[in-house]
Formats: sequence, C-alpha cells, structure tokens
Amino acid sequence: VAGSTSPHAGHAMTAAPGTLAPLVDSPLAGEGVWRDLYAVNGLPAARVASLRPDSLHTAYYVQVVWMDPTLVSFRLHPGYKVPGPAVTPDNQITPDEMNSVLATFNSGFLMTDAQGGYWQNGHSIVALRTGAASMVLTTDGHAKVESWPGGTPSPDIACVRQNLDMVIENGVVSPAVSQASASVWGKTIGNAAYVWRSGIGVRADGSVVFVVGPAMNIKTLAGILQDAGAVNAMQLDINPDWTNYITYSHPSPGTATPSVLPPPNSKVSANRYLQPSSRDFVSVLPR
Repeated sequence: VAGSTSPHAGHAMTAAPGTLAPLVDSPLAGEGVWRDLYAVNGLPAARVASLRPDSLHTAYYVQVVWMDPTLVSFRLHPGYKVPGPAVTPDNQITPDEMNSVLATFNSGFLMTDAQGGYWQNGHSIVALRTGAASMVLTTDGHAKVESWPGGTPSPDIACVRQNLDMVIENGVVSPAVSQASASVWGKTIGNAAYVWRSGIGVRADGSVVFVVGPAMNIKTLAGILQDAGAVNAMQLDINPDWTNYITYSHPSPGTATPSVLPPPNSKVSANRYLQPSSRDFVSVLPR
C-alpha cells in the first residue's frame, strides 16, 4: 500500500513564509510582501505575494499563494472530459460547496500529455506511474506532493493526480529544469520557454503554496516555489487557457461570486468552475 496517513496532524500554522526576495534588480514597493487573501473563522487562511519573475520580464507579475492546511481543505473535481470516464459527476462547484468555497485552481495536463495517471475514490481512471510527480489529497482534505512510490493508494487517500516529474524533491530542485525540454516539461504555444505556468508545492510545516503567472520558464517556476519554502513541488499546467487561481465571496446564501487572481488573464473566465468544467480542478474549502 502506497502513500501515508495525514502528514499534517498536530501542526499549527498561523504565519505565512517570510517576505519573498524580489527577482528583479529594482524592486517596487510591496514586491514579495504577503497580504491576506481570505480568512476562515477570522484567521488568515491564505495569503498572496506578487513579484516579477525576472529582470527581463518586468511588465509581468507572478502570484504566490500560501494556504494554511489547519484552516482549509482540498478537494479534486474531475472534468467531464479530463481525466476520462467520471468517477463522480462533480465537474463544477457543487451545491454543498456554494456557500463556503474559498478558491479553486487548475490541475494538470491532459492525461495524454501528463506522463502519469489519475486515481480517485478507489477507481483508477488512468494507471498511476511509479516516480511521477503526484498531487495527493487525503480523505480529510490535506494535500501532499510526492514522487509516487508505487502500489495501490492507502485507505486515507482520496485521489492522486499525476503530472510529469517532480520539480523539487526533498528540497532539491531537479537538474532537468535547466533545460526547457518540451518532452519533459510540456509543449507550449509556439514552443516559447517563457509562458503562463502554475505549480503546487508543500512546505516542511505542511502548508501549501501555489504559483501562477505569465513569463515563467520551468526554472523560474521552480525557483519561486523553492523561495516560497516548498520542499516538494510539481508543475501543474501551462499556457494561459488553463492556469488560474480564482477566489470567491458569498454575498448571500447559496451564491459564490468569483474573482480571478490578478494579473488579468483574458483567457480565463471567472465563472469557469461555476459551470461544468471539461478539465479537472481543485476546490479549496474551509476546514
């Protein structure tokens, strides 16, 4: 049996990582500084920091989101096309989530390109690959990123979503990020190296970081994830059509008003997950 029990029990996280070091020669005021994004029970459950990816792409901002697993939980929703035959019809924000959903974010590549598998609720939709970078969500809603050890997921695991190889493993950035190989890190529009990307990582204290934004190559993404404290991390998706982090407010019962985390991505509708989604995604809920 692969995987492990909840890795975060007993931890209490109340503070985000320290200010992120700017990646440009002349940083602007507030660059890399965390601000509260949303709260649970009056406590900051997520914070976000903005920074420019390097000294060449200074017109662009990348967003780094830190999430406290003592206050939030994570749930994977399959799309009606990806990963394949649905194991649940929940291909959009569900009625039970509508009153409380805090955020959503994209998952990984199409399964034909992911070089890995998809397992959920006891069903193998696409066979898991030993060694593949894996976003593992437990039945109690905790998130883990790991190189899949092989075998059948343990009973405390709700789902495993794989995508490519690990970007960071046990604190070490993969040497493969120094080469922008499409066969390793995915084919981009026009074969460009610097594109919209997203990635997820887990810090040593169990807190979760998500990075999304334009003008990043795979090495940039890895560096930002590492700077945010991720000891294990993976790339999720690429290109502007699919990379997103959307937050929600609840002005009245049963309603969820979405807002796409800036910088504006004209390819992403804020309502994407309030309607059936063709591709899988993760919802962030209060614990």
